Amino acid sequence: MTSEPSKDDKHYIKLKPVTPDMLDITWDGNDATIPGTMLKIQEWITRTGHFRLFVEHGAVRIGRYTMIDDFDAIDFIQKSLPDVKRTLANACPPTPKRVTAYNLTTAAKTSPHKKVDAKDAATKMPTAVVDQNAVDEEDSSLLASLVMVFGGHRNGRNAAVDAAGSGRKYIDLMLERAKKAEWPTRPTAPSSWPPTSSSSKKASKARSRQRNSPTSTRPTRSRRATSTRSCASPWKPKSK
Repeated sequence: MTSEPSKDDKHYIKLKPVTPDMLDITWDGNDATIPGTMLKIQEWITRTGHFRLFVEHGAVRIGRYTMIDDFDAIDFIQKSLPDVKRTLANACPPTPKRVTAYNLTTAAKTSPHKKVDAKDAATKMPTAVVDQNAVDEEDSSLLASLVMVFGGHRNGRNAAVDAAGSGRKYIDLMLERAKKAEWPTRPTAPSSWPPTSSSSKKASKARSRQRNSPTSTRPTRSRRATSTRSCASPWKPKSK
């Protein structure tokens, strides 16, 4: 008989990124593989819905209410204002920065941003509540989830200290490390690759001259000695 998981266990299960086969997502410590590991975590977010609202809109759902950091986030959540596709590698910044970035786009010319006050928010999205503490807590939970993947190596742990409790900051730090990563050198193909028909003919002629050259030292194959098995008469059983 198995006991029901505790509240802490359920919270841990929510934070732990896993593959569709329920295997832990891990990082090998190579800075060059950080974006690929982030992609695996994003697939986990898309599949399970954990942190999806925070990654896309910087908000968190608690019961029937949506906690946001500013009423201006409502137009983005309801898609009244267009925005770029948000993923873990491009997580939604705080709403004031999001509005500033939107005002610099060409879409702002046709659909300008208008300040949303509390009265307008009650009409547009009655379940929206400005709660910076709840948003910050979700940001810290995202950091804890990412450290479960990247914290197995020193670089990941050091970045967690520099992130100062923010998952958004942690993502920026790790992606910055990925940009500075040095990829291993790979053998490059020669400049004449693929070989042309003329170059392949020249190569075959050179090999043919080398084989026909009298000075070429080709390995000689020793002949097998002929079998000297005796041809004795077949065995016959002794007569009784």
